[in-house]
Amino acid sequence: MTTQTVQVFIRSEELGGANPLVIACYPESRPVPIDTHGPGMSVLMLPVEAIQQPSLDGGVPKLVDNWQDFGGTTAVSSEAARRIEQSFTASEQIASNRQMIEYIQKYGADTAKWPPDARQHKAELDEKWKYVDAVKVQARAHITARPHDPSSDKVWPTRPST
Repeated sequence: MTTQTVQVFIRSEELGGANPLVIACYPESRPVPIDTHGPGMSVLMLPVEAIQQPSLDGGVPKLVDNWQDFGGTTAVSSEAARRIEQSFTASEQIASNRQMIEYIQKYGADTAKWPPDARQHKAELDEKWKYVDAVKVQARAHITARPHDPSSDKVWPTRPST
């Protein structure tokens, strides 16, 4: 039996406390910008079992006592994938590989012999690939030592400017 994973929006300042309130949650497959519910939000990818439903007499959904145990690798891996997709989409990655193959076929494997515009384009793509690699390395580190807020920019490599 597989469990459903959802995107859970929580106020970042509540992550350190017990049972943070759930502001909103969406299916994992639905793209939702991180700023949908305003600034100061963290987005965690968690199984639905990590959400404590309100009682019949009212209240709001909140995370269960041991919600950190549910997130584990899912929260970190999902955040890493989200960051990579925002900075260098899968289609851009495929296009960059195709472009490099074309440059190699046209100009040869020695990039020093490539025209300046092709070298510049390669340098821009290399920065994006370095970011992808850095995010993957950081994700592996975060799985070992989970950050307090896996959606915080402070715990991930800086995105490339190009």
